[in-house]
Amino acid sequence: MHSAAILAEENVKLRAANQRSQYRIQQRRQYIATRGAPEAEEGRRLIVEANRVVPEDDHDGATSRQRAPPTCSKCHEIGQ
Repeated sequence: MHSAAILAEENVKLRAANQRSQYRIQQRRQYIATRGAPEAEEGRRLIVEANRVVPEDDHDGATSRQRAPPTCSKCHEIGQ
């Protein structure tokens, strides 16, 4: 009886996990299904727009931000 109860509980957990997984997959499919697959010309246009470089405006002569040099994760020394 104990093993049957354990198996029933495990079955419930697995079904719930499977249902969550199926819901996530369905959400992805739903997005594609509602918008539709892009046609070749539209896809090319989207790629060109994504790769287009937007010129940056100078804001009062401010320079662009720079990253700090890499540091050691243990001692936090620069250059290690």
